[in-house]
Amino acid sequence: MHQDPIPPSDRSAGPERLAYRIKEAAEVLAISRSRLYELVAAGEIRVLKDGSRTLVRRSELQAYLDRLETAPNSSPRTLAKRTSRRS
Repeated sequence: MHQDPIPPSDRSAGPERLAYRIKEAAEVLAISRSRLYELVAAGEIRVLKDGSRTLVRRSELQAYLDRLETAPNSSPRTLAKRTSRRS
């Protein structure tokens, strides 16, 4: 069963949000803005541009969390660190 990443307080505040600004998306995922930008650069999370605003769809956040749930325990960053230590 997939848990909704959007806090209940946000859901009760009116219509369901479809997109979040970068800062809000990072807060929803409980990660730093820098980490969110890394995920965007790596193609893990897609963003939309609306003028100068960068938006992340709610569905992108959920899809990212779903992929984490099914991914092996080692992330690419962890594997890269392990590989560089062996050299």
